[in-house]
Amino acid sequence: MKKRHSILFHIMIVFYICTYIVLAASDISAQSFRIVATVDETPISNVDLEGRVNLFVLSANLEPSVENKQSVAPQALNSLIDDAIRQEEARRIGFEIKEEELDAGLKQIARQNNLSFENFRTVFSKHFGAWESLEKQIKTQIGWQSVVNRRLRPQVTISEDDIDQQIDDIQNNSGKIEYNIAEIRLNKDANETNEQQIALAQTIYKELAKGASFNALAQQFSEGLESIRGGMVGWVKSETLDPVVADVLGTLSKGDVSKPITTDSGTVILRLNSQRIIEPPEAIMREASSDNGETVEEYRLFQVFVPLPSDSNIDSKRNIALSIAEKAKSCDDMKILSDIYNTPQSGDLGFIKVEDMPDDIRSVVLRLGTNTASNPINKEDGFSIIMICGKRLGKASRSKTADMQAIRNMIANQLGSERLNKLQSQYFQDLKNNAFIDISKI
Repeated sequence: MKKRHSILFHIMIVFYICTYIVLAASDISAQSFRIVATVDETPISNVDLEGRVNLFVLSANLEPSVENKQSVAPQALNSLIDDAIRQEEARRIGFEIKEEELDAGLKQIARQNNLSFENFRTVFSKHFGAWESLEKQIKTQIGWQSVVNRRLRPQVTISEDDIDQQIDDIQNNSGKIEYNIAEIRLNKDANETNEQQIALAQTIYKELAKGASFNALAQQFSEGLESIRGGMVGWVKSETLDPVVADVLGTLSKGDVSKPITTDSGTVILRLNSQRIIEPPEAIMREASSDNGETVEEYRLFQVFVPLPSDSNIDSKRNIALSIAEKAKSCDDMKILSDIYNTPQSGDLGFIKVEDMPDDIRSVVLRLGTNTASNPINKEDGFSIIMICGKRLGKASRSKTADMQAIRNMIANQLGSERLNKLQSQYFQDLKNNAFIDISKI
């Protein structure tokens, strides 16, 4: 009989399933094909689980020991369950992934690992099921993004009153510190014990201490919605965080990674990217000023433009634009990604004066850091992603009215992103709560 998820999970059943799969992994061909879990009508087999375990071990650069595989197995099973829920919802809205989208995602991961696509595939294919599991994982991410874009994004609206309220909040918090953070979050769940979760977190931390990529480990292990962005959370105020987390954050310097932090909701590892003092709205534009008082008048921009032909699927094109924005870390990346996705209208725009920029572009540029990709900007004929490659100083002639409108546009974009993240978090949680998940007995 099927059980409703989470509270009625059988903790020891899951543990024994994962342990059995891991111990038998050295002779996978001798195992009989078995269903270890079912999510509604979607079966998860012992082969699926072994492939995802191997993907986790390989991605974290762990030794493929029985101990390490047992450590990641509960997380791997939970990952497969979550993927099945997202896949089912993507199928329900009729989403079908295109092969070029999958290929582009795989090639980008290969490049991030400094490997050719062929060598990358060879490395993963040596570990049973890891390549196939990676393909399924990327397909799931692209499909889920289509769900978010089609079902949730249209529900997000930001009013002038919302912007006014946010401006008041900024005024009231002026002078306080806010932090730009990334995280690897392991949520408490009934399919693993606290000891297992802490052990996994310690294993991840040890790999980070050896120099492993925080973003890569977050993409594989973190259970927050930020995992798809390499764990990037963005700017937060300490009072919005769990007090235990806030206390640790206050001890970190730029670039530091925390040891695993145990909270009521699970375990988290933080990275402090940067911190700043919150400024009142009228001072925000001064961030574009240099130390000698001159204002940045011209920005060298690179644009990747994803066209939207009349006969194309808007969700598919938006997913491509989002993927580019998430993966690009430099203007060289922008060039490489524009080639991978075959976007001939993309390129270096050269230096452009601030006052010559369209309002929607200016509001983005004035709050964008160098070598940071913007979120996709909707255009009538496609999606534009902007990155600042360089700056020139001068005496700008922008009006205060134009600056304030740029601030309001920037705030509207931030509020929209925050609300969309909360909306999709709640949407997924509702799907998971309503799913029937059966963990099979051995």
